Amino acid sequence: MNLDALFQGLDPASIHRVLAPHDEARRAFQLAQPTAPAFHDFAPIVTRYIQHHHAIVRDGTPDDARAFGEAKAILDKTFSSALYHNGYECALARGTRGGMDEVIQQLALTLKTHAFDAYVTALYYDNVNPSSRQDNETLARALRQRYGDHLEHGDDAIQRVWQHVPPIFRF
Repeated sequence: MNLDALFQGLDPASIHRVLAPHDEARRAFQLAQPTAPAFHDFAPIVTRYIQHHHAIVRDGTPDDARAFGEAKAILDKTFSSALYHNGYECALARGTRGGMDEVIQQLALTLKTHAFDAYVTALYYDNVNPSSRQDNETLARALRQRYGDHLEHGDDAIQRVWQHVPPIFRF
């Protein structure tokens, strides 16, 4: 187990290095207008954003089909509504009624959140043997010692690492 590497990875500067490209991708994408002119214009816009985002964060640029599939999956989950068959249709309705910025913002936020979750998960699994009782007890003790009462209500990264610690060790 390498607690030093784990805590170094949880440092705000390290987290910033991971998340800053996602913020830059969102800032750099400008919509020509706040509305998708017609329903058939919507898919190319969200596809282009996914490709742009991945290019900026250096994840490789997906082809049109993969980029659209990713956008649709995100929008299905984040724009669910009782009025529409699925979240994509709800996002489409918003985008064609002046809400394209909201749609793009949700795509950006979801991609950033997924990257953050993957980063914290990798920190845990790279530095802790998840099946080791000793590693988990040591990590739980170190987190409690370092963050005390702020552990469960503090920094997102710390809370997410804490969630990886099996409940039996969260004493």
